[in-house]
Amino acid sequence: MLSSFRDMRPYLSACFLIAYVALVESACQQPRRFYVDCGATRSLQNSANLCAKYGMTLLNLTNSSTIVSQVLDLNQTLYSINCNSLFWFSSGNKTGILANAESLGAVLTSLLTGLGDLLGGVLNLVGTLLCSLLFVPCPTTTTPAPITQAITVCVRPIQQRVIQKCLTQTARADMKTFQFNEQPMYGGVIDTFASRSRMTCSGVCSSMNECIGISYINGICSLYM
Repeated sequence: MLSSFRDMRPYLSACFLIAYVALVESACQQPRRFYVDCGATRSLQNSANLCAKYGMTLLNLTNSSTIVSQVLDLNQTLYSINCNSLFWFSSGNKTGILANAESLGAVLTSLLTGLGDLLGGVLNLVGTLLCSLLFVPCPTTTTPAPITQAITVCVRPIQQRVIQKCLTQTARADMKTFQFNEQPMYGGVIDTFASRSRMTCSGVCSSMNECIGISYINGICSLYM
């Protein structure tokens, strides 16, 4: 009996490892390329400033070889957080364009058919540039009224040598533990500071819900969102 158990130990160890890896990976999906702040509306300039502050760029949807995958990814991102608010984006040399999850199909069609000039009409808006962005007074009568506030969608760059924060299972529902796995991933930079150890760096990240990973290189800790 003991001999049979010993013979099975490599098999049991492999099963445990596979189950553990599956558990970690199921709670540690790669973050999407788009960061969406659906909880607040901002002016176009403030949205662009928010993205730049964290090393990201404001959403730009321009016809390219990857436009279909970009729009599908954005659509999935918006629906995964149940967000259908108007958001700012740019396209080519146009900026201040508005869309939402429901209108992304029309946006994609406009881009693929070369009708990018019609993007401003996707949501029956007047023009692709809002009067407030042209540094001239808005018309006294405008139908519909110019929209000056919308949610922010930023594009995260790929970060190298990021140690992703992965939620692991615990015996108690009120406790959270994390495992950190090093890999390239999408991320904006929340903060960068000197740290004595990687453990301290990861501890700070673990205490922040918005932190999705860290890098710790030459005593410098970077936190990613």
